[in-house]
Amino acid sequence: MIMQRFKSLAVAFVLLSVGLIPLAQKSYAQNDQDALRYSLLYHGGTTRNMSMGGAFGALGGDMSTLSNNPAGIAIYRKSEFSFTPGLQTNKTKSSYLGSENEDSKVNLNVNSLGVVLSYTPPASKAEGILKGWNFGIAYNKLNNYNSKTIYEAKNPKNSLLNYYAQQAYGNNPSELENLFPFDVNLAYYGFLIDTNYNMFGDSSTYLSAIPAGGELQRRTVETSGRMGEMAFSFGGNFDHKLYLGATVGFTSLVYNEEVTYEEIDVDNTIIYEDSTYDFKSFKLNQDLNTVGSGINFKFGAIYKPAEWVRLGAAIHSPTYFYEMHDDYSTSIRSVLQGYDETFQSPQGAFDYQVTTPFRAMGSIAFIIMEYGLVSMDYEIVDYSMAKLNSTNYKFRNENEVIKNKYTQAANLRFGTEWKYGPLSVRGGYALYGSPFAKDVATSETDLSTDMISFGLGYRQEGYFVDLGYAQAKRGEFYRPYKLQDQIVDGATYKSAATNIQLTLGARF
Repeated sequence: MIMQRFKSLAVAFVLLSVGLIPLAQKSYAQNDQDALRYSLLYHGGTTRNMSMGGAFGALGGDMSTLSNNPAGIAIYRKSEFSFTPGLQTNKTKSSYLGSENEDSKVNLNVNSLGVVLSYTPPASKAEGILKGWNFGIAYNKLNNYNSKTIYEAKNPKNSLLNYYAQQAYGNNPSELENLFPFDVNLAYYGFLIDTNYNMFGDSSTYLSAIPAGGELQRRTVETSGRMGEMAFSFGGNFDHKLYLGATVGFTSLVYNEEVTYEEIDVDNTIIYEDSTYDFKSFKLNQDLNTVGSGINFKFGAIYKPAEWVRLGAAIHSPTYFYEMHDDYSTSIRSVLQGYDETFQSPQGAFDYQVTTPFRAMGSIAFIIMEYGLVSMDYEIVDYSMAKLNSTNYKFRNENEVIKNKYTQAANLRFGTEWKYGPLSVRGGYALYGSPFAKDVATSETDLSTDMISFGLGYRQEGYFVDLGYAQAKRGEFYRPYKLQDQIVDGATYKSAATNIQLTLGARF
């Protein structure tokens, strides 16, 4: 029986490689989680912006505004260059079946890099309403994907193999290579699931090597990558009252994910009734690498009805033509009594498009003479408007899930800055609302994010240095699989991402 499976697997892989069997594109599915991942934005940018909670929509005069409210570029009176490196530590605590675990990851990154060129007409030409115009090019980071998580506990009820057996139901073993080449088929050839044929003569229903739980489950996930935007912005200053600006943003992303999932019979109590091979363990490895790029447009305005108050507004178009390319593969190592084999999936690749949601923002800032300021941004984004599409697959079911699972969210950002000569002290708070529709996620695991921040700045006529700290916290819920006949327990994650940034800038 073992040799028969090996021969079938080898023939199937050869046919896949020459294209005689179509590879099931959705076996390693792009889904609503991908659309959400690339729609979530956390404006970091410069240290001053981060230290004030990102509340710069009505202020301007900072490199981050090119990706936030492009009218802010028109506030500049001098040309400027700035560079912002940062250090991020992401620590995640998990809770699964009463067991607590913790892991973390540290990475260095560039959060902002750019230049603004300012032009002020000479006095002889300054009588018109246009008092100056500015052009800027800046890279601003929009999201950081670096993290490392783990959960581990004994499951007394069920196994991932129960899910695989249910997925295989109704299909003959010869069909699994085409339908499930990245998971179920590998489990079948590793004797982790098997047909009922020996017992009942049925080759379309399947048994699990762990029929009733009792195994240790461990899942580790390490992700890396970032989403950033190269912004090309132009803005004009109209009579020092109205500031208008526009940005063409070229977004790029890299996302890498390595998942290791294990189930282990630590107590040597699991017996596979329909086989001479008692279960010991299996390990599932999944690798995903995604690259993408797209284009968006931003338009903004800042108005000063009085010297002590500023009003801002901006709209962000969806990111269009967001072309994604996924490379992915899986492997399963099956360890039974007297048996230890690893099975590798074919190398998968898929091209598709993501359209991110439209955004709108309103802002207000109060200027307290030369001493300080207080600002606030209110942003609306409807995550249910995200879409997936491709040439070969229209994602109708997935887009319907996005429409029903996600909803409109409000993001609030507050910031303040107080000056003491050349020294500035800053603080901020931001609340990013949950993207989930009502009752989809609990209040503690709904992906809403709280961020607190503070920082210091030192500014002279020709240069400035800013140092800042921010910590963002959020909760998330993850269910490893679903079964038709019982509810599967999920894991909860509580993550804290800490950022320390330094901005070096020069004015000329």
